[in-house]
Amino acid sequence: MLDADLIETEIDSAEVYKGQLLHAYSDRVRLPDGQESTREYVRHPGAVLVLALLDNGRLLLERQFRYPLRRVPGTGGTSPPSIPASATPTSTSRYSSPGS
Repeated sequence: MLDADLIETEIDSAEVYKGQLLHAYSDRVRLPDGQESTREYVRHPGAVLVLALLDNGRLLLERQFRYPLRRVPGTGGTSPPSIPASATPTSTSRYSSPGS
């Protein structure tokens, strides 16, 4: 699947909350298949990435379109982790399945 197959396009946007730390938005978007949907999201400074380390030593990454970024992340973001791995859940099986 190509990144272009995941892209959502903004039709219109409304800021529903504006604070000092964060801003909340409700956007109407066009999905890759042509349908319309709503995306509600918060913009704030900072982000986090959690990598799942499988028993066989491989990493499990989920590739998806991140609407607030307006892109499929995959490059950039070179900052080292700021919290230890022990602070994250030990099981990701309820969120994703690596397949084969």
